[in-house]
Amino acid sequence: MTIEELNIRFTASMGGLQAQLNGLKGQLGGLNTAAHNTQSAFSGIAKAAKLFLGAFVIRGMVKIGKTSLEMANDVVESESLFATSMKGMADEAREWSDDLSDSLGLNAYGLRKNVGIFNTMFRSMGLGEQEAYNMSTGLTELAEDMASFYNIDSEEAFTKFRAGITGETEPLSLAA
Repeated sequence: MTIEELNIRFTASMGGLQAQLNGLKGQLGGLNTAAHNTQSAFSGIAKAAKLFLGAFVIRGMVKIGKTSLEMANDVVESESLFATSMKGMADEAREWSDDLSDSLGLNAYGLRKNVGIFNTMFRSMGLGEQEAYNMSTGLTELAEDMASFYNIDSEEAFTKFRAGITGETEPLSLAA
């Protein structure tokens, strides 16, 4: 075979190879476009997920803020009720609630609120200041003991006692 024949065969083979390379290049271009489209789709999904997560977090923060304001308002109201109802016994009752709170890990504000409500009830029944204080603190402690013993919420136990004092019998049931 002569060099010219080899050159012709080589050029013919290269032409076929060039056509195959061009076809492969076109396929790779299509893959590149598909990869780019996939990346864009995932980018859109990521943006949507970030928006959803952001909205979820903001909603949670608003809920926490609202709950915090409600709790702060409840504390102010219960402290006002306590101070008004306890009058001359307020300092002693505050010390009692702080001691009980520290020793048992209870909410001192809740204790004072309950003592204030009981004290108002007992004073309106004609009990003297010291007797009303003693009954109020005793029943508040008993309500906390009952809540612990029966594994119920402190507020629920307090409500049961309050209902019993006012003559309601239905709430006194310990059945859940």
